[in-house]
Amino acid sequence: MKKQFVLIRNLFTLALVSTSINAFAATATSTTAAPSFKDSLDLKFYATTEQMKGEKKQEKGAYETTGFVNVLESTFGYALTKSDYLELYGAVTYTVNNDDDNEFQPDSTQFKYKRKNILTEDKHGVGLSADIRSFHLLSDESRDALSWNGAIVPNLSLSRKVTSWLSVYTTLRYYMYYRTKATVGTSKNQFRVYLTPSFTITDKLSAGTMFKYKHTDRVGKAAPGKHDQSDSLQFIPSVAYDVAKNANIELYADATLMKSYDDETISKTAGDDFVIGATLSLTAF
Repeated sequence: MKKQFVLIRNLFTLALVSTSINAFAATATSTTAAPSFKDSLDLKFYATTEQMKGEKKQEKGAYETTGFVNVLESTFGYALTKSDYLELYGAVTYTVNNDDDNEFQPDSTQFKYKRKNILTEDKHGVGLSADIRSFHLLSDESRDALSWNGAIVPNLSLSRKVTSWLSVYTTLRYYMYYRTKATVGTSKNQFRVYLTPSFTITDKLSAGTMFKYKHTDRVGKAAPGKHDQSDSLQFIPSVAYDVAKNANIELYADATLMKSYDDETISKTAGDDFVIGATLSLTAF
C-alpha cells in the first residue's frame, strides 16, 4: 500500500511540474490581451464561525462543545491575463472558549500563482487549472505546537458540469512542510484529495457534499502505538445561499468518517468529531 501511494504521489508531482512548465510556456507566448487594470483586481472577505469540541474532563472517551473558533479571511487578487492569476491571502482567528479563556491571534498568510483554462470543458470535456502556493503560519504558538511554520502547496483542480443542476469538482493537493524541528510525529508532507458534487437548486440556492481524504507522512519510525503515516476521510455537506449580488452565506457540517489506527466505528468517530459552522462571503470588487 505504501509503495502504491508513493507511486501515485510521484505521478501527481510529475504531472504538476509538467503542467506548470506548459503553463509558463503558454504565458510567455500568449498574445491574449490582459484585462483592464480595474477588471484585473478583486478583493474578497470571508467570516467563518465553527463549533469546537473536546473530551469531557469527567468522562473519558466522551466529547462536548468547548467553544467556537472565528476566522476572518481576506484575499486580494490580480489577473495578469485571462488565464494567469496572482493572489495574496491573510487570516486572523478569535477563539471563544467556554472557560472564558478567549484568544485573538494572527493565523496565516499565503501567496498563490494560478493558471486557469489549461483544459476547458467546451474543447476537452473537462476543466483543468493548476496553482502553487507558499503558505506561512503567523502564530508562534501554532509553530511551536506543530514544529513547522509553513508549506509549499502545489494544487491541481478538475471540474465538469454533468447536467444543468449537477457539477463535480476534484482537487489534488500536496503539502510539503517547512519543518522547524525533527520531533517524532511532526508532519513531513500531506497528500489531499477533495471530491465535491455540487447541486444547483435555484439561481440563488445550492448544495454540496465534499469528501476530503488526507494521507500524512510524519517524522519517526513506526512503533507500538505510534505510526509514521496516517489516513483520514471527512464528509462535509453544505448549503449556500446568495443573499445579495456580492454576498453569500454557507451553512455546513464536518464529520470525520474514518481515521487510521483509532480502532473506532464510523458512527463513533463521526459523532466525536462532528461540528457545524457558517461562512459569510463578501466580494468588495
